[in-house]
Amino acid sequence: MFRVMRFFRLFRINAYYDSFNVIAEVIDSKRQQLLSSVFIITILMIASSLCMYSLENTAQPEVFTNAFSGIWWAVLLCLLLVTAIYTLSLLSDRCSVSL
Repeated sequence: MFRVMRFFRLFRINAYYDSFNVIAEVIDSKRQQLLSSVFIITILMIASSLCMYSLENTAQPEVFTNAFSGIWWAVLLCLLLVTAIYTLSLLSDRCSVSL
């Protein structure tokens, strides 16, 4: 019985294999654009974290103790914004309220 189940599992994996190949081809063809986007985002995050550290260190020295706390702030802010945008897009898809 288990051999039969393993045999049918191969069909299920094979069904997803083509879509994985398409995703891999797209990532491979757009590699330069993806890397440049990641590089620009990294530079902007480091710049914003250093600016936040220099501005907020005097006002809140216990929170912004060093420059790495500014980087932590920038990462948390980006994750919060991505989560909020994703949640709002889900909500707007579920309830179509016209103003």
